[in-house]
Amino acid sequence: MPFLGLMLLVSTRRLVQMNWPLPGYVAAIVLLAALWTETGVWRRRRGLLALVLVPAALLSALPWLATLLEIGALNRADDFSGWAPMGRQAARIRAEMPHPEQTFLAGHGYQAASVLAYYAGDPQNTLSNNILGEHAKGYDFWTPPERYLGWDAVYMVYERPKSSGGWRPMVDLEPPDRLKSHFSRVEGPQNLTVFRGGKPLRRYVFYRCFDYLGPRGQTP
Repeated sequence: MPFLGLMLLVSTRRLVQMNWPLPGYVAAIVLLAALWTETGVWRRRRGLLALVLVPAALLSALPWLATLLEIGALNRADDFSGWAPMGRQAARIRAEMPHPEQTFLAGHGYQAASVLAYYAGDPQNTLSNNILGEHAKGYDFWTPPERYLGWDAVYMVYERPKSSGGWRPMVDLEPPDRLKSHFSRVEGPQNLTVFRGGKPLRRYVFYRCFDYLGPRGQTP
């Protein structure tokens, strides 16, 4: 209860992601099971039990339906769909680089870097926008970008479709000038569009970057 109370308090000041209170949910299940066993309240009031469990079962089924059935323009299952083709494409581009064994992967933003690390299969050599001298959450505390001085890179950003058509970039990268200040040479972009339910889901934009100069880049 203190943990859920803390999350409730935080939610009045900023966005709280639905998975953050998970430890509180697990503890609440244990608490409810104990109350159920010790008090016997549900055995005496089966109508109340049905009133609680039936809506809970229906609500629990909705995410599974959304995952299996490609329905809805704002289907939350879209968030974890369509990443595998991106990982394969990143690995393919990396294999085509002059020195694949000295080519790291980078995604702009924590989510982009994390799905790239997972689906491209090389988390040890995956960085985030900390290679541009920006804060990158957990990536600030893992492998330092300076370790990859002189390496090449495959850099990925992604875009979402607009309801009015076209694409909405998830980051303001302003390529290739921003990348050029951190590499000797940048080639691209190279795009990959993935679909779900016959509609465009996400567009990945890849850049081939050569000779990493470090998070501070080069002096103009």
